[in-house]
Amino acid sequence: MAKLIDREIIPRIMEKMDSSEILLLIGARQTGKTSAMHLIINRLRERVNPQSIHFFDLEDFRILDLVNKGPTSFIHFLRSEYQISNTRQYLFLDEIQYADNPSNFLKFIHDHYPQFKVIASGSSTLSIRQKFKDSLAGRKRVFQIHTLSFKEFLIFRNQYKLAELLPTHIFADAKTMQATNPDQLRFHADEFSLMYEEFALYGGYPAVVLNPDKNDKVELLLEIVNSYIRKDIKDLARIENITGFNRLIQLSAAQCGKLINIAELSSTLGISKQTIEKYLFLLENTFIITLLLPYFTNKRKEITKMPKIYMQDTGLRNSVLGDFTRLNSRADRGEIVENVVLSQFFKNKSPLTNIFFWRSLSKAEVDFVVKSNFLIPVEVKYRSFRNPIISRSMRSFLQRYKPPYAFVITKDFIASEKYGDVWVYFIPCWLVG
Repeated sequence: MAKLIDREIIPRIMEKMDSSEILLLIGARQTGKTSAMHLIINRLRERVNPQSIHFFDLEDFRILDLVNKGPTSFIHFLRSEYQISNTRQYLFLDEIQYADNPSNFLKFIHDHYPQFKVIASGSSTLSIRQKFKDSLAGRKRVFQIHTLSFKEFLIFRNQYKLAELLPTHIFADAKTMQATNPDQLRFHADEFSLMYEEFALYGGYPAVVLNPDKNDKVELLLEIVNSYIRKDIKDLARIENITGFNRLIQLSAAQCGKLINIAELSSTLGISKQTIEKYLFLLENTFIITLLLPYFTNKRKEITKMPKIYMQDTGLRNSVLGDFTRLNSRADRGEIVENVVLSQFFKNKSPLTNIFFWRSLSKAEVDFVVKSNFLIPVEVKYRSFRNPIISRSMRSFLQRYKPPYAFVITKDFIASEKYGDVWVYFIPCWLVG
């Protein structure tokens, strides 16, 4: 196996290695779930007997057949084939959704063979919902393996110095922003911008990032689109209207950052509203799109039940649209960067943090509202600024909700401006690592 590059989520998973919970790694194909398992195994080998670690890939039909014979039979196989002592054993099961009854298999091992710590992976929440007849409530901890964050992208591209300059948890604590060195960031701005454009155009799939040839990147993304979206998802949901489904994917990619109107989509595609809703549910639960809900506390002043749609990876989006033109030459560059920023939020947020957008009856709109212990409004303005300018919409939100601070994501501008009691930080898009 090629040298593995560490992922930011691995320490969080390792914290749960001594618990009794089943650890379930979910995510789209080719986001690095198998690599994450091997990274965990490498860390485990530093602190436990390597002979206590057992890895099985259920894409191997022989292994799948063993699992399908049942948990008791599988444990007997392990004990007969491996030198298993009475100490803790670590059982890694890759692509667990292929099993006939994965929930029963995992639950039985958890309840009857506590000696075995199980770490399993699955390729979609939909297949897991279909196959997991038992919710495993109280027995599992779920971790989503996303495509690479921008900081991980830099590390995969050997840009370690730039990666080290990116602050962590920038939206969680204003002190993080206050502690940054703006002059140092400005000095490296051209390098950051160049890398960020590649990240925005080709996305964060690890194999795509590691391939230096742009033509190869495009081919890899097309392969993901064709094999995952147009085959795996179709087969998983037994979709009959393949043309309509593919057209919905294209419309979803073209409408990133816009409100989703089910009735309008139904009319455009000639598909029933119920089918549109089914397809959107499918795309969201197989990690292709994100449907962002509105934030409101006053339904009379802040109304829209319609979500906004984004793609989870902009490389995938550009592949569906067949457009890898450089950002400065694109009419949709603002939408692309807005999509990247949202993807970064989901890759870096804590489990207790939620992301919304905000729109009022007076047509004031803030792109994102980060909600944890308090609200943080975030606007994306992918253009150059000479001076900090706070938009009417942002001022409206600040007046109404009085958040502790706010952010405006820019092309290359770094500054801060106080509006009333609220500090508004203007930061370049590449600082959201």
